[in-house]
Amino acid sequence: ANAVGATKRQLKDDLLLGTVIVSVNWMVDCIRGLLRQDRTMLLGWFAGDHGREHHSDGMLKKGLELMSTGRIDPILLPYLWPRQEVSWAFWDKAMGTTEKKVWSRDVVGDEQDCQRVVQLLKGLGLVAERAQSQLVVPTLVNGSYRRTIDARALSIDEGSLVGQRKYAGLPQCFFQLVALRVLDTEDDVDFNGFAAAVYRSGMKGQLLLASVSNSNERTLTIAASHRILWEELHRK
Repeated sequence: ANAVGATKRQLKDDLLLGTVIVSVNWMVDCIRGLLRQDRTMLLGWFAGDHGREHHSDGMLKKGLELMSTGRIDPILLPYLWPRQEVSWAFWDKAMGTTEKKVWSRDVVGDEQDCQRVVQLLKGLGLVAERAQSQLVVPTLVNGSYRRTIDARALSIDEGSLVGQRKYAGLPQCFFQLVALRVLDTEDDVDFNGFAAAVYRSGMKGQLLLASVSNSNERTLTIAASHRILWEELHRK
């Protein structure tokens, strides 16, 4: 019930309030375009002459950032789902390759459709929206492009409050969902697939997930330099 309530609050006043979704397959396509790990076609397009002809060289950097940090610049959105006018040349080429097997239909037709998809994914708890409409998708950092993290995020400062929770087993995406909750409310967050650090007004909070060898057991460590932040992280 709490999850449903949170979703309704997230969708308040957005495009989905006037949208009726009748196709489960369309929803699956929306998720597929976001969470897929194979971006070979996209990166190749931005690296080649065609990509430079339609956009600046900075697009390749943004594509690599998507793969390594889970951060999506808004300018990349038309290249995640077929197909808007701005990305028509890319999708025209892509559909002539094995990419055609991935998509049985166009998912979006214009920018408003694209924003509906974004709002749906936010409501499903798959993305967080940051400054300048940048999206963050923690789940993406689990692939072969897994990002590094600042050493400060892994080191617990002396005098910090520390607590641990042990679990017999956890879903594969558990930590990514926890990181998403943190990203929704904090401005300065560093994270990867097993650690997240929050920096706020001189305070530091940490979430660290560790596994036990040859076991499904997991330990979640919560640490913070101030009680207020420590209690907030516990509630998340």
